[in-house]
Amino acid sequence: TSRRPALPPALAALVMRCLAKDAELRPQTAVELLRALDDLSLNATNRREDRPSVAVLPMVNTAGDAENAHFSDGLTDELIGALSKVRELSVCGRTSVFALKGKGLDIRTIAHTLHVAHVLEGSVRRSGERLKVRLQLVDVDGNVLWAEGYDRTFTDVFDVQEDIAQAVVRALKIHLASSRGPLVQPPTKDLVAYELFLKGRAMRRRFTPPDLRRAIAYFEQAIARDPHYATAKAWLSDAHVLLTVLEGNPTSQQVWESRRLALEAVADDGDVADAHWALGQWHMCFERNWAAVDRELQHALALNPDHVDARHMLGLSLLHQGRLDEAELQLNQTLATDPLLAEARGTLSRLFLSAGQYELAISHATEAIELNPGQVVVLAARGHALLQAHRYDEGVAEFRALAGLPWSGDRERAQLVYALACAGRTAEGRELFHGINDLTSESAAAYHVAMAYVGLGDADQAFAWLRRAHISLDPWISALKIDPAFAPLRGDARFGPM
Repeated sequence: TSRRPALPPALAALVMRCLAKDAELRPQTAVELLRALDDLSLNATNRREDRPSVAVLPMVNTAGDAENAHFSDGLTDELIGALSKVRELSVCGRTSVFALKGKGLDIRTIAHTLHVAHVLEGSVRRSGERLKVRLQLVDVDGNVLWAEGYDRTFTDVFDVQEDIAQAVVRALKIHLASSRGPLVQPPTKDLVAYELFLKGRAMRRRFTPPDLRRAIAYFEQAIARDPHYATAKAWLSDAHVLLTVLEGNPTSQQVWESRRLALEAVADDGDVADAHWALGQWHMCFERNWAAVDRELQHALALNPDHVDARHMLGLSLLHQGRLDEAELQLNQTLATDPLLAEARGTLSRLFLSAGQYELAISHATEAIELNPGQVVVLAARGHALLQAHRYDEGVAEFRALAGLPWSGDRERAQLVYALACAGRTAEGRELFHGINDLTSESAAAYHVAMAYVGLGDADQAFAWLRRAHISLDPWISALKIDPAFAPLRGDARFGPM
């Protein structure tokens, strides 16, 4: 069964924050504590069943060409982002709505699957500088609450987004104070830069190393046109970080470039939630500065309460700190907003893995893989859960499949060595280990090479490689404290400084 705090989860999380050993993690003033309590009250109000909820379905690209697909998908993303700023409204996350794209489901089924009462659907056609958008807001019974068409020029794209967002809010009878300002803030005045950003974000969403490199190229072109494009800098920082996580081979240039970009994004526009999300992610992966992680991600969520990536990252950060109850709260909130988000389901699997609930970890990982078969991090999590559950043959098969992926490298092979050793096939593991390349490099998947040495029973080499992981800023070392693979080292005095 799931771990549960005795207090209501949100209140328990605040209490645990107040009692944190690290003083920087606690509320620093009485005013900050009162604001946190106010947020608890507001969130409780906003989570009631009568809180309006909506899913923005992927816009249909009626132009039919692949070149404009990034724009129709981008419009969907922008509307989700704009509506997510409205605290009185619950907005389904983008991963879940895109998971249903092209499935031909009826409105009632979509609403039931996504746990919403309303669906916004429509089409977009761009022809040269002309832009045609058709939309309707439908309730769960198929009643059309609002419908509108917009025939504008592409230069009006941000005005169209604002008009749509405001119309949806009015149709749902939500009153916004005039002091709130617009829901859509144009991120750039350069529309070519904006299109380049949309293409980059579409590539980044595919979550593979080759696509991340293409995303980086698009983001760099967008920033070259607008050097103060905060959102593009945030996503470029994120792409660099993800590439190091997936490849397990960070270079100093990547690490410090991602930091520079995130800091510049915050400096260029501190009201962009993505900028604080990107900076919080960098602090977690490369610095393990948990107070800074919490500060930046909470800032992102204050700006956009339904920022799925920031909430998921907060859950991951809390997990890496061993604060499992708080992490579970954030991950469950993430999945309440975006129920088909495979990454969050995978992180929940890692949480149960670290808690020793291996069958539950396997179940969540399997569900995540069904949602997105390409999630290599989740495949690894399921492999480790299988090993911890003593289902060794299945665990070895999982890591063998991982090692056979087109972009696999030393990290995946090192985990296969670990799996073979866990299964008692030590000689086979050692033979494979000799074939791993570049073991003298301080940046060659150091964390997972250390894991392989743990499996082979060589604690001295394991600690040597953990030190290399620390020096080379291997992002995976942030999980060291809760990773069950390293449990055999925890009684060693050398483990503390890690």
